[in-house]
Parts: sequence; C-alpha cells; structure tokens
Amino acid sequence: MRQGILVIIWVTLDLSPPKVKGGLIMEEAGEYHQMYQNLHTMVLLSVGNTTVEVMDPRKGLITLDKGAFFNSYEALGEQAVVVYKQ
Repeated sequence: MRQGILVIIWVTLDLSPPKVKGGLIMEEAGEYHQMYQNLHTMVLLSVGNTTVEVMDPRKGLITLDKGAFFNSYEALGEQAVVVYKQ
C-alpha cells in the first residue's frame, strides 16, 4: 500500500472458515447481522502476486497466501476501513 495509507481488514483467526455464533438485528435498517466467534483484524501492508504482507496483532509482521487471505475477507462480507494520514 502507499505510504500514509493503512487498510484495516476483518478476517478470521488463522484464515479458518467463519464460526457463526448468533447475531443481532439493526432496528433502523431492519437487517440481521451474524456474529462470529473467530473474528480477527489485520493491517494490510502490501499485496503481491501470490502473497500479502500484514501486521497481525497476534503474530506481528507476517506473509500470508493471497487467496486464503481474501477468501476469509470475502467470507466475512468484505469489511475494511481505510485510514489516511496526511
């Protein structure tokens, strides 16, 4: 990623399949949202051809398989926050 931009991405612990445990209804929107037992966040630092580099709060700076990483991200509904620092 470009300098000054952080991408915080929700994935699952160890990129395992999501484990659903209940959920909640957002009354204003009338939408049901699942809750997960193995939810985890990482900071995405770079994306290569076959790997991604992330900062994992549990393991530090690590390299992961790109396909497995984005499969986990997609399984949780593609949730991310972009933080830009000027």
